[in-house]
Amino acid sequence: MTKKGLLLLSVLMCSISMVAWHVPVRIVSQTPVEGAEEARCLKFDHNGLMWIGTDLGVCAYDGYRFRTYRNDAYSPGILPNNYVLRITEAPEDRLWLGTRDGLTCFDRRRNTFRSYHLQSQNARTIDALFTSSDGTIWVGTSNGVSRYDAETDEFTDISMVAGVRSFSEDKKGNIYIGTWEGGLFRLNPKSGKLVAYPRLSERNTVQSQLVDSRGRLWIGTWENGIIRLDHPENESNPGVHRMNEGRPDFRTFHQLVEDSVSHAIWGCCIEGLTSVDLDDEQKVENHSELCFCYSLATDGHGNLWVLTRNQGLVHLSTKPSPFHFYHLDTTGLELPVNRIQTVYTSDGNSFWLGLQPYGLALYDRRANHVNYNTHIPGMQQMTGTSGIHVQTIYAFIQRSEQELWLGSSQGIVVCRTGEPARLLPRERTPFIGDGNVNTFCQLHDGTVLVGQSAGIGVAFSDTQGRLLVSNVDVRHIIEGHDHRIWVATDNSGIISFTGDMHQPQSIQSRLYAPVKGNYPLKDATAVYEDSHHRIWAISNGGALFLYDVEKDQFIVVNQRYHLNVNRIYAIGGDEKGQLWLSTDKGLICLKIDDKGKCHPAYYSVEDGLEKIRFSANGLSRFGQELFLGSANGFFSFKPAQMDHWQPADSASLLVTGLQINDRPYEWLDSVLQHRISAEPPYTTRQITIPASIRKFTVEFALLAYQNEQQCKYAYRLEGYDHDWHHVDADNRQAAYQNLPSGTYQLKLRAIDSYGNLVELPYAIQVRVLPPWYRTWWAYLIYLLLLGSAAYGVKEWYKNRLNHRARLQQRVNELLHYREMMVMKQYEGARKTLEAEEQQHSSPDELFLSRAIDCVKQHLDDADYDREQFASDMCVSSSTLYNKLRALTDQNVTSFINSIRLKEACRIMRQRPDIKMSELSMSVGFNTPKYFTKLFKREFGVLPSEFIEQK
Repeated sequence: MTKKGLLLLSVLMCSISMVAWHVPVRIVSQTPVEGAEEARCLKFDHNGLMWIGTDLGVCAYDGYRFRTYRNDAYSPGILPNNYVLRITEAPEDRLWLGTRDGLTCFDRRRNTFRSYHLQSQNARTIDALFTSSDGTIWVGTSNGVSRYDAETDEFTDISMVAGVRSFSEDKKGNIYIGTWEGGLFRLNPKSGKLVAYPRLSERNTVQSQLVDSRGRLWIGTWENGIIRLDHPENESNPGVHRMNEGRPDFRTFHQLVEDSVSHAIWGCCIEGLTSVDLDDEQKVENHSELCFCYSLATDGHGNLWVLTRNQGLVHLSTKPSPFHFYHLDTTGLELPVNRIQTVYTSDGNSFWLGLQPYGLALYDRRANHVNYNTHIPGMQQMTGTSGIHVQTIYAFIQRSEQELWLGSSQGIVVCRTGEPARLLPRERTPFIGDGNVNTFCQLHDGTVLVGQSAGIGVAFSDTQGRLLVSNVDVRHIIEGHDHRIWVATDNSGIISFTGDMHQPQSIQSRLYAPVKGNYPLKDATAVYEDSHHRIWAISNGGALFLYDVEKDQFIVVNQRYHLNVNRIYAIGGDEKGQLWLSTDKGLICLKIDDKGKCHPAYYSVEDGLEKIRFSANGLSRFGQELFLGSANGFFSFKPAQMDHWQPADSASLLVTGLQINDRPYEWLDSVLQHRISAEPPYTTRQITIPASIRKFTVEFALLAYQNEQQCKYAYRLEGYDHDWHHVDADNRQAAYQNLPSGTYQLKLRAIDSYGNLVELPYAIQVRVLPPWYRTWWAYLIYLLLLGSAAYGVKEWYKNRLNHRARLQQRVNELLHYREMMVMKQYEGARKTLEAEEQQHSSPDELFLSRAIDCVKQHLDDADYDREQFASDMCVSSSTLYNKLRALTDQNVTSFINSIRLKEACRIMRQRPDIKMSELSMSVGFNTPKYFTKLFKREFGVLPSEFIEQK
């Protein structure tokens, strides 16, 4: 055989051995990169935030949305070029971006960009970017290597024989430099010594590099596969191992990463992904599911993110799924299988499966073999219109080691070992009514309750029993630890029974339904008792209920346990006492502590479930395993292993944005930005809200990148909120409006899909400024003005008192002078004045005497008013009023009433036994009540009291 033939044979044998090794990898999600035609590089920063370099700038992706930084009309010049080829992170939250036309340093703490252009024209395109362990930035271009000096803010060039494409660093701080067709070099940064390695491949191009956890150097070449150097510090004998060499595909690798879960090195190339076992370079697997893969990143826990041209950002998982699926071969089946309705096993190997829409299957797990319908032993005669293949099987129950009952759409099928199966006839079976048999429950004494769509049957044997309840559509039955029976129905809520089923007169029932006010719905899918003897119930509408023993009612707990589901199909438990729910959002595990608190853990397609399509009450348990039916088979899992499967480290909770009056922080002018926060939202610890701003919103995200829609969030503004506000993944923001002025502390927390609590490690101080008229200087002005006003009033009052005193003194002097003059010059004036006064007084006395007579003449006339009084006095009404006011200080009505009341006094003196009605009428009052009121007001006593006093 020729050397060429031997080489081809060795390549073929290598290829065969490679294919024999399989690394489990599954696609978790695919996300298109918004707005980008090409995405070239991928990087996670120290907080876990993903950065993607595209042809339209650099994108920050938090698992929910992309935020792009690029040159545009609103932010011109922040990048030297929008095509970002390389990304690396430096200390102090600085991100370095390599573009087609220079570098940019993005200072995230200050939200500033600074561009750098290297001196040579050949150094415009950045082909490599790397941050060494001491924080030094290394740049690779067609001109060679440039090293950034942070003290001088300048780059130092290192001449190379070829363009530089990649960097890596070993534990000793040596920098490995990969070039384009120039081979591999090692640089000692301290001494400046540069060492060249012998030619490693035909093209001698080191496109990508990785130093693994064992200190070995992996090299992704251009067109020559993957090379591993076991002793990279020894340039003369590095210990070379080659993978994928000589292949027409999977030979050019743009990036390499190490994954500890799959125990492999992963490389991305145009044709897809390649994995190489860490221990055996012969174990190589090429994955062609993806193509045009440009960049690769890992979280170190079995998650890979691949940046592709056609499929966008692809999330892969190398973790073996915790769910074991059993796919059924449906070849030759009479009717198609839609899904598995229910699963039952008594030994963990043989599984009885009720199919949808019709049929029965018996699956042998060890042999991986399935029989359908009449091919199942004992079912051969179950044909025709009542054949097993046209029945829907809803439930199973093991009556004994030799006997199994099947609840179906046509009644009960009894299977005895070694005997043909038979259908119990409805007409001769007293405990079967019309409708489907949906569920069984074997009581502590061996009695079986048969739940049907038309009622409940009590079976003592396959021939003896009776109907317990009719006209209820039963979906599930359990017996509690206290032998209390709970029945879930589809039309009558929940019913509980107590008593001995053998003695009908001892049976008592209680209804839990809307009409009783102890259960809000008419339907219930199932009832379940956990290991703590708590009673749970689920409904078709996605509600979870917990029975309150003290209140004797079912309480909905969806909000308490943060369950956001539209449908709950089944409920069950494991040996740890944890609850498991099959829902439209996947599987949910509820771990309820002693205080009643619970953070649900969600498991969905991203965790390995093939398809979320469950059936009502389709969950069963055997030993440590739980079993559920699915769309094309059934699956099992061990709850005890689920905690080990979850990520060991929690994701980071990050502030991702700030909105002011519904406008993003970035859209504000720089003056207002600085006034609100000296740092961007990502790093800010303090937010100042001016009085002119009515609303602010803080946005946040948990950087989980898996099941992110099942993450829950909460926020609280201490000093304002009394409790936490809970929001879902679609509303990840804390919004406040018209806050009173003051200083508050904003705290954020999140719960990932596995129920792990993550808190923002710091509180954000929110300082709300008062309006100008409520500031300290405004109050100081108010105080000064108030003091000035008080002083002014004091001086004015003081001057007024002095002025009045001077005027009073002057008046007194004038009056005294006038008095002296009058006394001396007109000694007889007093007598003259008295005479005149007497002359003037006589007509007034006559006027009053005449007025009194007029009133007395009309004393019993209640209608005697002002106009008639003035007419009798021969004066006008106004004259009468003015005259009486001047002489008696009374108006006309008061004068008339006073005369009447005085006459009443006179009459009461003469006639003490007079009645009040007669008295009031005699003096012109229509009602005794009004007369009594006026009398009391005039004399201070009641008429009766006046009579007694006299």
